[in-house]
Amino acid sequence: MVLPVSDVAPQVESPIVPVTGLASQESKSTVAVKKAGPVEVSSQSGARLAVPMFQSFQAEEPQKPKRWGLFATVVCMLAAVSLFLAWPYLVGLVHDRLTPASSVTEESAVDEATKPADNKTPMQMPDANAAAVRDAAIHNESDPRIWLESWAEAMRGQDAGAQASFYADPVEHYALKTNVSNADVWLDKKNSIQNRPASWTVKMEDVVIEPRPDESIRVRLTKHFTSGSDGGRVSDQSIHSQLKLKKIDGQWKIVSEQNLASES
Repeated sequence: MVLPVSDVAPQVESPIVPVTGLASQESKSTVAVKKAGPVEVSSQSGARLAVPMFQSFQAEEPQKPKRWGLFATVVCMLAAVSLFLAWPYLVGLVHDRLTPASSVTEESAVDEATKPADNKTPMQMPDANAAAVRDAAIHNESDPRIWLESWAEAMRGQDAGAQASFYADPVEHYALKTNVSNADVWLDKKNSIQNRPASWTVKMEDVVIEPRPDESIRVRLTKHFTSGSDGGRVSDQSIHSQLKLKKIDGQWKIVSEQNLASES
């Protein structure tokens, strides 16, 4: 609706509050404008309307960001999770610092020694213990003839230790030598085994056992060797030997072995 100019009431001057630095401080200051008195306007119907000229307003203060609180919460949660995960490591580190390294090593060694050897190759018995077991099974035989058969069986094998176990320490006569140690007997047997041809065997023949007054036994026998060469040639050799057996610590031992003559 358009109002005639004559119907507009004269405006009431309102005091104006000077505002300084609006251009630079508008965002920081609160600007208040006083409300002017209402202006009465007559309409064609004769009614007067009160129209406010100005309304007071107040600049809104910017809201403070809430990101810092959320960020601090996330940091605290991450720190708690990290501490929980690292706790076992920290406990172990403190334990290692307080426990001497030597005691830890000793405990590990004891655990390894007492741990059952599952899925592992059993540890072999030392040579001395193995020889003792072998001596108990063979050399306790009281019949010299059966004992000699075990000696011949050992000679056909490839175990130098088993062969040397039938001899005393030292041996009075052995391979044209005197006072030969059992270690030298073992070395001679080992070299003989290494120098054998691919096909080789020995058999004791014409065994004669003669008891002696000093409780020793003299044995006369023939060593019959049979060997085969790579070309298929077979050769035989017979050696007459004399043994002297004597009981040492309740077991028969060869205290002397001499070759008398050989026939090829």
